[in-house]
Amino acid sequence: MDVRLRHWRSPEIRGIDRGGIAFRAAVLVVWRARGTVRALWDRAGHEARLGAVVEAAVCRVVSSAAPDPDGVRPPRDPEALAEELTATVAAECRAVGLDVYAVRPLRVEFVPGTSFRS
Repeated sequence: MDVRLRHWRSPEIRGIDRGGIAFRAAVLVVWRARGTVRALWDRAGHEARLGAVVEAAVCRVVSSAAPDPDGVRPPRDPEALAEELTATVAAECRAVGLDVYAVRPLRVEFVPGTSFRS
């Protein structure tokens, strides 16, 4: 059984904020499976669930602040962003037996005039 701390780096997460400005972000997550029974589960399954939760949280949290009147995104305090992301992801993952200790933004870029399509 492996209950060590894990580090997971997200792929590029793309979204649109409330002001219509496209952004892309990447985060680093420090986590572990809680308890020995949960640790027996497949690590890839944990990372898949973690990835879905992280993507949704990043899109919600990053897009929550309105842009300034000129349409240019004001800089956001990285520590405040990390705290909000950590609290959001930790709360959602707690129910499925994952302890999340930190969600740190590695990059958040706003790209005015860009539309991301899959």
